[in-house]
Amino acid sequence: GALLMLTDVPGVLDARKRTIPELDAERMASLIEEGTIHGGMIPKVRSAIANANASGTPVVIAHWSDEDVLDDPFAARSATTIRPTTTGVPG
Repeated sequence: GALLMLTDVPGVLDARKRTIPELDAERMASLIEEGTIHGGMIPKVRSAIANANASGTPVVIAHWSDEDVLDDPFAARSATTIRPTTTGVPG
């Protein structure tokens, strides 16, 4: 399973405006620092990693109109999966 974060963009974009298929906390921090992830995407990815870590479940950032992500979030080509950096649910 996955948590879905539906937004107005297909996912997190790289410097060439292509969707990044998967991110972890370390790469996310690096992309924020270099300015590739900027503006309104910063709180989205920070929220995604926090929720992934809290739940132990990946978070998929995708466009709200992408029907493929509803069928199979991990197979959607235009989406970014944020994997948890911790295992299991805290507590």
